[in-house]
Amino acid sequence: MKPAFSEKATMFSVDVKGKLTGGAIQELFDAIDNPPFLPSPEAQSVIVNIDIVGTAASARIDSNDVSGFVFSDFFHLLKVEGKWTIVSKIYYTHVAP
Repeated sequence: MKPAFSEKATMFSVDVKGKLTGGAIQELFDAIDNPPFLPSPEAQSVIVNIDIVGTAASARIDSNDVSGFVFSDFFHLLKVEGKWTIVSKIYYTHVAP
């Protein structure tokens, strides 16, 4: 997934204490390569919404059973030199059913 993101991309969410958490997108790559994220062959994702205006876009993707977690991800993209790149990600972790 790394090629989809700008090297300058960021990722943020709100933690269980209601505080802003996140920073450089490298945190995502590091988290995926280490526990608690494990291979999730049963994971399912669906594109909920895509909105494009000129060279700017946003997309919402909902994912289930990613290492037992359920996420709603919001990606912001820009078309740079003819190629779409993700410049930011914010997400919400749902309470497990």
